Amino acid sequence: MKSIQSLAILLASILGLIHIPAVHAAPSLAATHIKRQVEVLGSDFTRATCELGFWSDADRKGEGRRKYPLGAFADFESDETREKDNACVNVKDWGFPIYVERVLGFALTGRCECDFFQNENCDKPLFSAFNREDSRLDNHKKTDGPAGIRSDQMKSYKCRFKIMTTDTENPFIGGTMQLESFGLDAYISDAPVLSNGDFQDGQTECKPIPESFQTANIHTKGITCRFYEDDSCHNRLEEIGNAGVTTVYWTGVPKLLGSYRCYAPWGIAWEPITREKLQEAIDRIRSPQA
Repeated sequence: MKSIQSLAILLASILGLIHIPAVHAAPSLAATHIKRQVEVLGSDFTRATCELGFWSDADRKGEGRRKYPLGAFADFESDETREKDNACVNVKDWGFPIYVERVLGFALTGRCECDFFQNENCDKPLFSAFNREDSRLDNHKKTDGPAGIRSDQMKSYKCRFKIMTTDTENPFIGGTMQLESFGLDAYISDAPVLSNGDFQDGQTECKPIPESFQTANIHTKGITCRFYEDDSCHNRLEEIGNAGVTTVYWTGVPKLLGSYRCYAPWGIAWEPITREKLQEAIDRIRSPQA
């Protein structure tokens, strides 16, 4: 059976259906972005659901709290999301001990943007954030807010549902996803773009993965992708990617993935990518002969 699969892959490569680069050894270390995520924020702050965390001391020490400003299951816009959208919330209501006078660190991830304010009525703005973390708000005195106002003086906030396809300040263009096979280093590549109508409501259509394709590595740039057990995007197995560059290696048994769907990204971009570099990556996949 393996010899038949190998012959099929070889024939596909000759016909130009699958790109087979030079064979190289798979890296043995975990992906850098995953290591950084665990070191800084642990296993939380990775979902599409809007997630906000505060810490009383710098470098995420001291008292810490975490909430879902738009609802615990609001991965996408819903009745619960709309009900809590742009509601003014006071930091004092988070249940910090009485001795905690301010927060010095925060993290915000998911499909939302939040505005932070220096008073309890949400009418004196400090700064806004979208998929961002900062462990030393006390370092920002004039760069993030009105002159002379420290960012760690936040008293309240408002959050609203947001996906990158609706961002007018930093327009979303699309991204790339590449699966690398186990053994022969065959690739399956995809580069969905907004201008081509690939993203409807911030997501692509479900795409099946050939049953015989054994995934060893996954690479994404500029998008988040969910991978599933069957060929119709049910029974989610993995969720990988953000607005930067991500790579996941499996050094043991390869993954048998059945399908995937990609989204306008969420999560902290631990390894950023410039708009120009992202466009180059998209062009290489969509127009390989260019």
